[in-house]
Amino acid sequence: MKKTILLFVFGLLAIGSFAQHSSLEDQAAQATAELTERYQLNAEQATKMLYIQQTRLHNIASVAELEASDPQTYIKKMKSIQSGMETSVQMLLDEEQVKVFYNELIKRRQRQADLARKMQDEGATPQQIELALVNME
Repeated sequence: MKKTILLFVFGLLAIGSFAQHSSLEDQAAQATAELTERYQLNAEQATKMLYIQQTRLHNIASVAELEASDPQTYIKKMKSIQSGMETSVQMLLDEEQVKVFYNELIKRRQRQADLARKMQDEGATPQQIELALVNME
């Protein structure tokens, strides 16, 4: 009986792990499709972009638990993940695509500035603001 219960529990854990992995793969594929269209990536670039997105999502998942337990470390790691992804994407793109990329960065930074101002006006703490900014897509 104990073995049956243990097998059932491990089976549920395995299914949950597979579902999460599958979900991350789906998210990476969706992000890659959007970025392929946005930057007009060729097939080779799209393959590399998929790898970049898979890595980014895996890294985010690996630090997710820190958001509640150690917010400062979480913020640092999320900034590092974002910076690494930006560098990888920039290296992947050609000259014309980089122009689009820089425009996207400017737009994102403007959205972040707007959100930070709004949250500050609402009385949010600096840490709450930083958490919101690193969790912005």
